[in-house]
Amino acid sequence: MLSVLLLSLSAILASNSDQGGSYQGIVVDAVTRRPVPSVTVHDVAHNATLVTNAAGAFQLSNVEKDRVQVRLTSIGYVPSDYTRALRPGQNDTLFLTPVAQQLAGVTIRPQREVSLNALGLKFSKAHGYLLIPSVNIAALVPALPNSGAGVLSKIMLQMDAKNIKHGGLRILLYAAPTANPSAVPVGPSLLPEPLIVSAATLAATPKGLLSLDVSSYNVPMPANGLFVHIEGVASVADQQFVDISAPTRGKGTAMVVLASTKEDVKTYVASKLNEFPLLASAETEGNSTWFKGSDGYGWTRHNPLKNGKYNTPMVSVVVQTE
Repeated sequence: MLSVLLLSLSAILASNSDQGGSYQGIVVDAVTRRPVPSVTVHDVAHNATLVTNAAGAFQLSNVEKDRVQVRLTSIGYVPSDYTRALRPGQNDTLFLTPVAQQLAGVTIRPQREVSLNALGLKFSKAHGYLLIPSVNIAALVPALPNSGAGVLSKIMLQMDAKNIKHGGLRILLYAAPTANPSAVPVGPSLLPEPLIVSAATLAATPKGLLSLDVSSYNVPMPANGLFVHIEGVASVADQQFVDISAPTRGKGTAMVVLASTKEDVKTYVASKLNEFPLLASAETEGNSTWFKGSDGYGWTRHNPLKNGKYNTPMVSVVVQTE
């Protein structure tokens, strides 16, 4: 009798494990940030559909993989496709962007792309920023002119991709609290997860112009502008910055020393400084750049150059507007 009960219990547990997990989401208006009810949610993996409730919420059951793929459609909104990692116990927020409507039917106004950057009107090319692990650069990109509204489409970085063999980039986006460039780049990231770019991807970028498509996140361009935070990271996840070894008497090559354990010299790895990502920059009239290193001082603004100008990273964002 006991063996029969044990076999039955094993069968029940096996059956439950095969059912997979669940995914919970809330659909909100990308402009008003209010929940959107009656949105059609298409579960791509199971070719099934359901609709959001009055609070804009929905739940997918029996998710068999670690990721879910859904398509959201609703009258008056741009259809949106999302691929999300399965995170048990968490409610994911998905955005829908509204479109213009007319009584005779739904019409979408022609959209155009506007490019914004932190350089201003007058600039000349400068040396750039070496993004070794622990180096952080944040550039303030101004808001759309005339208080315009739009959705972020692309993040553009001009890199010097000639010798990139090590490291990579980690990119986050913050809403500027004010339009004043002296505002510190802090706050929750506008993206659900950082954008990670490897050294191999950077090296293969045509003419060094890195273009990252963020349109699927449906993030509205902040009213006061956008901070683009770019962090240099190691090629190996657990490696930390230790030091830079300068050449002796001007001979040799500067090296970046990384380690999985700073206290253990056996884990030290040295790589050429000039083989890490280099973010191009320009000399500008205004100062809209912040810097943070491994010294523990936090974000600081750059001092002007000898000519009174400022070294500003060549970072831009593309915004889709009506």
